Amino acid sequence: MPLIFLMLFVVVPLVELRLLFYVSHEWLGSMGTILLVVMTGMLGAAMARQQGVGILQQMKEAVESGRIPGDELIHGVAILVGGVVLVTPGILTDSVGFALLFPPTRLLVVAWIRRRIRFQVQTVSFGGTTSKGERENSSSPFEGPIRDVQARVVDSEQDSEQDSD
Repeated sequence: MPLIFLMLFVVVPLVELRLLFYVSHEWLGSMGTILLVVMTGMLGAAMARQQGVGILQQMKEAVESGRIPGDELIHGVAILVGGVVLVTPGILTDSVGFALLFPPTRLLVVAWIRRRIRFQVQTVSFGGTTSKGERENSSSPFEGPIRDVQARVVDSEQDSEQDSD
């Protein structure tokens, strides 16, 4: 974890400064580089807002249809990170930000994140059954066969009226 913070707060800013100096000196000049940084920040904020609104709408539709918006949440986080990174001045961070806001490359990032989540999540079965209907080995305090039970709710006022009759 400390290595990640070292890279984020020391290495990335140093690389960004070097790239900005290089672009300024070799290609665009000082004013061109400043204009590039400002324009990518403005474009990034506009793209993040537009795509963020779209993802929020997709999340709303998923919830209304009774589905958990898992993929939409991952896309939303990617858009948020992309927007924040694009507002940060720098060429390397702008590249990462545009990659997260551009849907085809964002799909690749979301697929990678999904794989990482599936790898790290451990499924724990508590008193379940196997595909053959047999009990799995578990530390459940409930032993014996699994029964499917149907029940109905009885109004307590009707119960008390029937008891008094």
